[in-house]
Amino acid sequence: MAVSKLFTTFAPMILPLRLKRYGIRRLRNMLVPGVLVAAMTLVAACGTERSRALSALWNINRGVIDSIAPPDKERLEAGLDSLMQMKTEVPDTLVGSLLFEVADYLFNHNEFKKLINYVKDTEPLMRRIAGSSPTAQAQLVELRTYIYETYREVGLLDRAAQGLLSELDNARKLGLDQSLALLYNNLSTIYINQGLNDKAIELGQVSVKLNEELNDSNFLVINYSNLSSAYLAKKQYDKAIEYSFVALHYITPSDSLLRMMVQRNISTKYTHMQEYQLAIRQLKPVMAFFERNNIERELPLTYEKYGRLLWKTGRTDEALKYYRKAYLDKHFCRINQRMDIARSYADFCDSIGDYANEREAIRYCLLLNDTLGHGFEGNQADMLARLYQGELDRSNDNAQRYQTAQNTRRVIIIVLNILLLSALATLAVLFVRRKNEQKAWAAHDEERTQQLQAASLAQTRSNELIKKLSSELQDLQQTLRSAPKSDTMTALQRITSKVAKADSDKADSDSMQVANADFFKRLLESYPQLTSNDLRLAAMLRQGLSTKEIAEITIKEVRSIDTARNRLRKKMGITPEEDLCKFFMRI
Repeated sequence: MAVSKLFTTFAPMILPLRLKRYGIRRLRNMLVPGVLVAAMTLVAACGTERSRALSALWNINRGVIDSIAPPDKERLEAGLDSLMQMKTEVPDTLVGSLLFEVADYLFNHNEFKKLINYVKDTEPLMRRIAGSSPTAQAQLVELRTYIYETYREVGLLDRAAQGLLSELDNARKLGLDQSLALLYNNLSTIYINQGLNDKAIELGQVSVKLNEELNDSNFLVINYSNLSSAYLAKKQYDKAIEYSFVALHYITPSDSLLRMMVQRNISTKYTHMQEYQLAIRQLKPVMAFFERNNIERELPLTYEKYGRLLWKTGRTDEALKYYRKAYLDKHFCRINQRMDIARSYADFCDSIGDYANEREAIRYCLLLNDTLGHGFEGNQADMLARLYQGELDRSNDNAQRYQTAQNTRRVIIIVLNILLLSALATLAVLFVRRKNEQKAWAAHDEERTQQLQAASLAQTRSNELIKKLSSELQDLQQTLRSAPKSDTMTALQRITSKVAKADSDKADSDSMQVANADFFKRLLESYPQLTSNDLRLAAMLRQGLSTKEIAEITIKEVRSIDTARNRLRKKMGITPEEDLCKFFMRI
């Protein structure tokens, strides 16, 4: 009904007008069932796809679990049955947990061929079920990690390191912090086996930092145990013991098995330090725990370590008993542990003169080494390499496209930055130029204003003087009417010349004061002994006027101006060789 109502509401807006004439109701009755059927088909198809993938995954796990011996078989079967009862509603995380449990069992029981086939068959199904979410990607990384651990176990360390480095690049791009912590830790373990202890410590510390941020205490135990092994390989025993006890600190009280494993590692550290009694004290409760709980895969290596300690403390008969137990039950251990047990047993037999058992142990080591060097590398490893070559190629292509996009973006950013800087530089130049022009115009305007003010003041004074002079001349003319004409004209000329000279001096002086105020201020700061006449002469010299021009302006003789110039030189201490005009222009 909801779909029908929605269609009825929006159909008039999207259908042609001609279709409306036939009635929306009839068209709705024809199309709505089709839309509903299509939606139901799509939902069913999606559900069927997940259902088929889950069904195939259950069948694969059922086949692998059937080949497992009790009691692990019953435990894994119970987990599988509980998941199958959830049908398609089973969470992806629970599916991943089951896969990890099965893969972990196959790895710990040296079923490397089965493990490779198991990962090959289950990985594409997990992709179909979980999709491309970060959680699903992290689960797939952890599943593939079992393959690289298999490489490490059989001695193909370069392949293991190459695979983990490739996974690291993908995990960084996807931002999978939890996967990064796992990959750094496993790569650290490989570097320890290769003797690259400094690199192992560096990566181990990175993994510790990530797990501290994730607050994963269980993984921190593994981190600190690996760091302890790296420092042990560097023969820094105090540091190795310290990290082992840090690992103990992070173990929860309920996880007794993990506590015993770490405690056995502490015993190994004490053995290398030749603290045999401390090593025995740490190892005895571990051995008792494994025997009490019948943990067969850990007992042979524990017997070997305990036998070695008894041998080093001179208890040879007891040591032989535990060495024999370890050698007979070595098939429960992983391949590297088997090799360690056989080598240690051969050394012990050589020390007590049991050369027959020594030859047997050496022959077993050679056979095991030959199997690792040829059988696995020639068949299973190559098969796995072919299996993941396509995945690696896709990862490389993705990485290349990502790098190309990054480079393109960097070039665009650089070009934009250059354009932005060019625009800013242009604006800055224009701004500075505009400021300089404004300052120049302001200075010019100020100078013109001062000149106009000085000229206006001079004109005003001149007009006043002329008015006054006219009045006095009229009075004088009336007074001297009876006097001889020649004497009268002479007197008038003398009076007029003096008045004009006085007025000119006054006007010029005022004009000079206004126009050269800043110049006079600077000059008096350096030469306070100068008089007003000196300042006036200096201002006219600064304007480039000659002696004759100055004489005409001041209505004086040229000789008087020369005398004034020489007097000014002496006051200011200016040598005769220096040009006075240029000197005043510099001030």
